Amino acid sequence: MGRFQLRTLRRPLNGQGPIETQHAWVEATSAEQAIAQGSFLSEAALEGWSGVSTLTNETGAMIWSVRKDMPRLDGPGSI
Repeated sequence: MGRFQLRTLRRPLNGQGPIETQHAWVEATSAEQAIAQGSFLSEAALEGWSGVSTLTNETGAMIWSVRKDMPRLDGPGSI
C-alpha cells in the first residue's frame, strides 16, 4: 500500500476572495489507483471553483495534475 498526497489550490470562479488550499492523503496499491482516487477527490474539491490539484508519490514526485478554469501561463517556466 502506498501513500500519495493530493494538494488542491482553489479560488472562487469570479476571482474574488482568498485562495484556499486543501491537502489529503490517498492510500492506494498502485499509482493508477491513486490517480483514480485523486481525480475523484479533486473533481469534488474544484466543483464551483477554479484551481489546480497535484498528486505526488511517496518520494514527492508529481505523478498527476489537473487544472480547472485557469488561464494558461505565458512566460518563463510555463509549459
